[in-house]
Amino acid sequence: FSYSGATAAHMKDKLTRDNQFCNIKPETVGRIFLLCGTTNVDPIYYGSRTIDTAKNDITLFVEYLTNRFPKASVNVINLLPRINKGRNDIAKELNLHLQNLDKQKDRVVFVDTENNVNLFSNKGNRLEKFFRQDKEHPDNVHLNDEGIVRLAST
Repeated sequence: FSYSGATAAHMKDKLTRDNQFCNIKPETVGRIFLLCGTTNVDPIYYGSRTIDTAKNDITLFVEYLTNRFPKASVNVINLLPRINKGRNDIAKELNLHLQNLDKQKDRVVFVDTENNVNLFSNKGNRLEKFFRQDKEHPDNVHLNDEGIVRLAST
């Protein structure tokens, strides 16, 4: 399931109303991969959303998934690197929150694509070749086909 541009709260809301999702038998799900939080970066950066609200929404979404699928591990992928330092600082703080969820919650696993691995960055600089190039939205956070393959191969 993919909801581009949705916050964790919006994703949770959309999933609870998605018939295909609701028809999944919880006991059949062993692993969930979740990439969320990125949509919060710009509103936090520009001051229209607080980082605490974003953290709370992410926590509630992860808790919803672990409760809905009691046998599944929820693998939370870090926020991908952004195009400037201010946005990266916000992403780093949200990633620390995700790491803490890993330590606090059973069956939550933090998947770190950057520390020690650097799948999508080099020395703190984002590797643009793995991201969609969109002139209207230069800070596009969506991976291109090559980036998706790179993520899936880890």
